[in-house]
Amino acid sequence: MKKSALKLLEEIENEGYQAYLVGGCVRDILMYNEPKDYDIATNMPMELLIKKYNCIDISKGKDFGILQIKFNGYKFEVAQFRKEENYIDGRHPSDVSFNVTIEDDLSRRDFTINGLAMERNGIMIDLYNSFDDIVKYKIVKCIGDSFSRFEEDRIRILRGIRFASRYNFKIDLNTKNAMRAFSTTIFKRATEKILDEIFEIAKEEGIVFAKAIMIMEDVNILQQLFPEVYFLHNLPHNKEHHPEGDCFQHTIKTLELNKNKNKPLLNIALLLHDIGKSKCYSYKNQIHTYYGHDDEGVELLKEIKNRLKLSNDMYDSLEFVIKNHMKFFRIKEMKKIKVLNLINNKNWELLKEVALYDTLARCTDITLRENISFYNQILDYTENIKETWIPKNDQKIKLVSGNLIMELTNLQPGPKIGEIINIISDWILENNIKDQNEIINFIKNYKYD
Repeated sequence: MKKSALKLLEEIENEGYQAYLVGGCVRDILMYNEPKDYDIATNMPMELLIKKYNCIDISKGKDFGILQIKFNGYKFEVAQFRKEENYIDGRHPSDVSFNVTIEDDLSRRDFTINGLAMERNGIMIDLYNSFDDIVKYKIVKCIGDSFSRFEEDRIRILRGIRFASRYNFKIDLNTKNAMRAFSTTIFKRATEKILDEIFEIAKEEGIVFAKAIMIMEDVNILQQLFPEVYFLHNLPHNKEHHPEGDCFQHTIKTLELNKNKNKPLLNIALLLHDIGKSKCYSYKNQIHTYYGHDDEGVELLKEIKNRLKLSNDMYDSLEFVIKNHMKFFRIKEMKKIKVLNLINNKNWELLKEVALYDTLARCTDITLRENISFYNQILDYTENIKETWIPKNDQKIKLVSGNLIMELTNLQPGPKIGEIINIISDWILENNIKDQNEIINFIKNYKYD
């Protein structure tokens, strides 16, 4: 990909124009990370690029100056040098100029670590000491005036947090103060962009996401995006069950134990699994309790859905985890039909993972073996039910049908049929009934109210 990017630069230069690698790919090269993509900035007019290459306009109209060019089997984002001014809505520039230089183009970028341009021969244009900030100081710092950068675009606050947590960089004090100053206006940015940025951060390992959450709190962003998590601070746990600390510390610990990458929903589920505890704390007989925090958490999730515009699928997954994360540990006490309903849910694997890190976060060296043994016993129990009753073709299990019940009992369609299905299904599972004749006889002889 890099060779193809350099070849594309060469072709543009041969047309008499300038072209540079810019932004994140240059930063990644300096940090010895393999770039995921190579972005290019050029002063070659868009209409000429469109004539010469296979292009897709990925900007909001050609006046914004961004193309995706397919070249040598790869896709490159190619943007014209531009200068942006007058961000009157905290989101979009009202004035965009294209008759500018690469220096003008770099001046509009957010952070010094993204403010480098590299020529085809490897020579860098470094106007803002970006090299030192990446290699020597390891710091996230705005280009120019920090307050102006965030006034232009509030989403840059989350981008800065993402870079600081991903690379374990510090945040420059002026940049941090500006983040705090604009934190309460974060929703001036399109909410879907905020959620996209949260998901980008959550794609990292849990320890990185946990660091991002701590930075969000420090700059007053957590309080805007997830106040439900912020309110977990100083809610005490009983030390024998939660030696890791209070409710907030427990949440952070669950995240830090997650070593998976590219599982953003898992990180977000871990972040939110205990949010209901802020609504139902009680202290009796020197014991801290949070009875009903799963149901309270579901109610709070509805507010988060509205605030962050969660998709229905995302909401359903998070609701399933929050609602059932305590049931997981009592699963051997539940009726098998209810266990089967949990296992049959598409989010069962997510619930299992959340339960694992929830368990590990509460472990000491002494309790680790016992707690993991208990967790594995639950898995063995549910796997046995799954192997016994869930079809291999992934179709939802159907122990008994409403049509069969109506045929054998002469009952009419209605809510009663659903109640009877549950009764019979429960009997089948609890008694491990496999014979269809037994099921028919049970339906015929059962005393219905």
